[in-house]
Amino acid sequence: MEIRKFCFKFETSFCEVGIVWNDSGIITGISLNDNHVNIKVVTEEPAFLRETVKQLKEYFHDGTPIRGVPWYLIDQAAWTPFQS
Repeated sequence: MEIRKFCFKFETSFCEVGIVWNDSGIITGISLNDNHVNIKVVTEEPAFLRETVKQLKEYFHDGTPIRGVPWYLIDQAAWTPFQS
């Protein structure tokens, strides 16, 4: 079974931010000014990413600190012990 990936992008004053997730709703990457190949780009953030997108936008637009990282939504399978 092929896992599809999705990406929601938004612009900041200095870059484009892309949040990538898979069919299971797990965030697999956050990119800055990166072109994704073979990933479906959506134009409206899904409900499960709404708070994360809001916080990232506030961070890039206003410098507001990110209040909490949704670790349960981030794919940690390829992390090294140091990253964990």
